[in-house]
Amino acid sequence: RGCAIGALDHPSCQLADTKILTETGWKDIADVKVGENILTLTQDKKIEIHPVLRKIEEPYKGKLIHIKGRMIDIKVTPNHKFPIFNRYQKWKGFYTAQEMLDQSIPDFSHSYLYKNGEWEGRDDEYFVLSSMVDDEKYSSFKKHIKEKYKDDVKIPMNLWAKFMGIFLSEGHCDYYHNCQGGRVTIYQKKIEVVNEIRALFDELPFEYKEHINQKTGAYTFSIFDLRLAKYLNQFGNYYTKYVPFDLKQQKKETLRLFYDWFVLGDGRQRGAGKGKYYSDDVFSTSEQLALDLNEIQLKIGYNGVFHMEMRDNDRYIDGRLIKGENTHPLYLTFRSLTKNVALQPKSLRITEEDYDGMVYCVEVENHNFYILNIINHFHLK
Repeated sequence: RGCAIGALDHPSCQLADTKILTETGWKDIADVKVGENILTLTQDKKIEIHPVLRKIEEPYKGKLIHIKGRMIDIKVTPNHKFPIFNRYQKWKGFYTAQEMLDQSIPDFSHSYLYKNGEWEGRDDEYFVLSSMVDDEKYSSFKKHIKEKYKDDVKIPMNLWAKFMGIFLSEGHCDYYHNCQGGRVTIYQKKIEVVNEIRALFDELPFEYKEHINQKTGAYTFSIFDLRLAKYLNQFGNYYTKYVPFDLKQQKKETLRLFYDWFVLGDGRQRGAGKGKYYSDDVFSTSEQLALDLNEIQLKIGYNGVFHMEMRDNDRYIDGRLIKGENTHPLYLTFRSLTKNVALQPKSLRITEEDYDGMVYCVEVENHNFYILNIINHFHLK
């Protein structure tokens, strides 16, 4: 926290369920700890990772300022500061929520909250899939199984990013450790996507089989490899899937490959009427996977509007009846085409409301960090 901010009366300014973007992913600010790395924004719009220097957690009774618009929905204490840019997208300074409410920021209607950032990330050339030699049951494998799985597999990172994108959107893993087997399957009905999957699988260092269901027209691509199945098994089922940490740390070009292949399998193109604001959305019944996708949208230069849909009505999907009582929450993150929130009264509603409860904040070097309510935006500290 900078000196000017530290002198404010109420340094804590976030509610407990506000999510903060840490190095490992989105996390409730109440659970963030001192020393934990979080993502921050520099004045020249670079994303930097810095540790939390101090955690603030205290009761607060007073006014909250509610800032709500198409691209933002957040409640903060009046002294909460935002990094503001001018009409030319140049750094302007830090201004409080109170100044936003009072419209006392110079040239207020031509000022912007910047929602983006330039991510560099790692540039790993390969993903290394480990052999089974160190597995506790390797010694009991039959000789030909031992020989098959005794070596690591090096996979070019660009191919691995594509594969993980389509696997996490349309894949399933069966890991049969005791019978020394494993199967990874990808399902797809759209023929143009089937052709791309086939071309990708031809480049991967695994043998695969392809099957078409004559009744439904759906294709199944299957890889039988114990190393691959063991690795992918950790990412859970439809409700617990997530993106591996090492993949989320890659450079934006690699992350864009991953994201594009996820959308290829399980994304939806938005209608032209909404194209001004969103171009597509990705969704999952796994909240963690949707949050990871939202993080990746930010790192590749997009912006994600995150929300949950709870549908309890009966409906048909691909001719199949889905009973409302059997449905799970659906988590969506829309890819926004806008990079800023304009401080314009016609599109932004800023109001006050009373609050009595706990508030939170963290101290970090660049005095700001990314938070998530419905959309990525910045919180100053």
